[in-house]
Amino acid sequence: ATVRFETPPGHQAQADWGQVGYLRDAEGRSRPVYAFTYVLSFSRMLFVHFTTSTNLETLVDCHRKAFAYLGGWPRQILYDNMKQVRLGPGRWNPAFLDFADHHGFAPRTHRPYRPRTKGKVERAVDYVKDGFVLGRQFADLDEMNAEGISWLEGTANARTHATTGRRPMDLLPQEGLIPAGSVPEYHFVPFADRTASFE
Repeated sequence: ATVRFETPPGHQAQADWGQVGYLRDAEGRSRPVYAFTYVLSFSRMLFVHFTTSTNLETLVDCHRKAFAYLGGWPRQILYDNMKQVRLGPGRWNPAFLDFADHHGFAPRTHRPYRPRTKGKVERAVDYVKDGFVLGRQFADLDEMNAEGISWLEGTANARTHATTGRRPMDLLPQEGLIPAGSVPEYHFVPFADRTASFE
């Protein structure tokens, strides 16, 4: 059995990737498209951004876009055990930890093989696939992301949520997020391991 866990305002968000289809790039090659999906656990306010990469630099950029869209970030963000966040048991990705420390939020990951721990974003990924992507065609990522924002504002965050009985946009002011702009702009610098020879 799974017990639903509700979090207080401003405490947690959940984030995940989901592959949602393919688009052709400028050279005509078919590229997989991923939805970065981010949901505030209290209000269920949703953000989504479509990319053709899931690398760490893209993940950081997607967070920055989510923070700007929602006006800030909570004290904790929950992930699965993606390598961009956690390199292995007890080993965080130092570059991602630097980003989290800069913004003052605590990254958390669920136990392996327990994806229901972050069920809010798991359901949100399915909602993005079925409620936005399914049956639509897009010329490119720019069009997909522009239409995605319109869908968020006109549908996803404006609907009455089945669990809360409220519209996410109406609950957002109660979140009390750490305000966007409260820390200096973050500049991503990839970490790289190098072997030095002193011979």
